[in-house]
Amino acid sequence: MDQVKLPPCIARHSETMPDGEVLHACHSASYPDRNRVLLTPLLCVACKFRQETGDPPATIAVSKARFAAETKRLRPADIGGPGPAGPIGPVVPPSEPRPDLKAIALSLPVEAPEKIADRTFKPPIFHDDGSIEYPKGEKDWEPPRDINGYVRDPDNKWKFHPLWPVCGLRHQTAFLKANCGCIDVIMRCNNPQAPEFGQRLGHDTCIKCPVRLKQ
Repeated sequence: MDQVKLPPCIARHSETMPDGEVLHACHSASYPDRNRVLLTPLLCVACKFRQETGDPPATIAVSKARFAAETKRLRPADIGGPGPAGPIGPVVPPSEPRPDLKAIALSLPVEAPEKIADRTFKPPIFHDDGSIEYPKGEKDWEPPRDINGYVRDPDNKWKFHPLWPVCGLRHQTAFLKANCGCIDVIMRCNNPQAPEFGQRLGHDTCIKCPVRLKQ
């Protein structure tokens, strides 16, 4: 039995399954995870996008179908095989401002030009959309190493697009992992409500987190 008292919201559909479990789905036009079957009703309690007018809610089955279609459109499941240059995705994820990921650049130390002059790869650029791109020289032929939680651009092997979802409670840092100048990224969960609290994360774990802070 559902023990959580949920606030009124016309964009929410609640349905009792044959096993007695009550599932809730969000259809708010403003909520980032609209059409998703909520893993926990606590997300609805804390939601800032509740609405009191709008289209009637659909069924759980319709919610799952809509969410599957939306997920397939925005985040293709098949991002390509590993290959010699790391995973290459056939479709570049949609660009949107990601100041949270751009800020990872601040965790790298500022080094003197003479210290990086002989490195194969110069310090990468952290773009506004969260992507990371190494400057490519005319004589460069071997691409840089993979980056944790990023997919290599299909047209530019020196550029990486993030797979990390937004979370305001994730601790993130970058570090130099090789003398050649390649970097990597470490993410740790900093949400006390999450079972992975304090642990290193993969982007797939973070995407599925039911208590991720999405603001």
